[in-house]
Amino acid sequence: MGDSLDGSGEPSPESQNVAIVEYPTFASYLRKAVTVLLPDEDVVPPAFSLALDDRYNQDCIRKFLGDSQVSSLYVQRSSSKEEDSGEGDEDKENATYYISNEIHFSNPKMASLVLTKRGIVVEADKSIHSQVRLITFSDGPPYETLHAISKTMAPYFKSYVKETGRAHRDGDKMVPLVEKKIAELEMGLLHLQQNIDIPEISLPVHPIVAQVIKQCEEEGRKPKVADFGDKVEDSTFLNQLQNGVNRWIKEIQKVTKLNRDPESGTALQEISFWLNLERALHRIQEKRESIEISLTLDILKHGKRFHATVSFDTDTGLKQALATVNDYNPLMKDFPINDLLSATELERIRSSVQQIFMHLRKIRSTKYPIQRVLRLVEAISRDLGQQLLKPNASKCSPLGMTSTTNSQGC
Repeated sequence: MGDSLDGSGEPSPESQNVAIVEYPTFASYLRKAVTVLLPDEDVVPPAFSLALDDRYNQDCIRKFLGDSQVSSLYVQRSSSKEEDSGEGDEDKENATYYISNEIHFSNPKMASLVLTKRGIVVEADKSIHSQVRLITFSDGPPYETLHAISKTMAPYFKSYVKETGRAHRDGDKMVPLVEKKIAELEMGLLHLQQNIDIPEISLPVHPIVAQVIKQCEEEGRKPKVADFGDKVEDSTFLNQLQNGVNRWIKEIQKVTKLNRDPESGTALQEISFWLNLERALHRIQEKRESIEISLTLDILKHGKRFHATVSFDTDTGLKQALATVNDYNPLMKDFPINDLLSATELERIRSSVQQIFMHLRKIRSTKYPIQRVLRLVEAISRDLGQQLLKPNASKCSPLGMTSTTNSQGC
């Protein structure tokens, strides 16, 4: 009732009845805990000692210790180590430490130590270790880190449920639901981790073209070639536009010529690649039809620069790429691979495999290459094998072929 809601960091009435651990004592604990962020040494670096001397950081630590509204403390280590020079000398690593009550992602080279309170405050008459939980986020790609953490959640949860017998209680219907959500979280993070980024291209417009378009918009009319006056006969202006179109072609080709090796990666990567490529190509098509692009090409046509206008439509490969994804993606859309990746029970695995093979019939109506089909099926088989090797499924006979000696009842 008396907790502060204004975020002022003032101790609550509950915390005023107990002695809060002193800052120097907790700082000493932090010096020991932060060594988990150090790559190859156990000595507390001077940079962390400097961070503990900072007034803002001290305020964050004191809020964590005594404010019931502040439940977490983040210690983040940002490394700016440069690549080796190639001369055999190791570059000195320059690390900076940040302490806050909120986590901030700035770059993949940042590792984090998270401290959370078990109670509302950290008391002086109890050991600090018994009152806080420690979680570490290693440096590297965030999705990879989060996926690695999520992979530990399911086994821990399943082990607890099994040992306590909660899964067999009739009234405890939340257990299978939570187990499913954990599996979906793991699958979602894997999806993000394996997602192949399609480059976001930029098609800059000539400043004079942009200026004329803006002026016409203010006048409430559609811009046309005649609005440029003598400029459409100016060879310097036309050369600049033509060079700009050549740059557009190269930018668009970054996407239209994009491909992936079907023999590598997972089925999810192959499916996601074509779906993401389709979205990227449609965004490019929208830019192609914009007034800025159309007007630029009209000016070049008027100036008899036909090579630039024709090559823009032929050399980019946009139409061919769109035709390819439009042909492939009836197969890729709504592909039931997620059901297989998130399956936690043998019956769900068997059902998802049946759905996948039903869905693969759509290949007949596409020009999806037979070699890619074979690689896709191989990838699906690898995914199936991994699911069957998971703890719950591995206790059952493959694809539900029940053994008379199977004590699991699968």
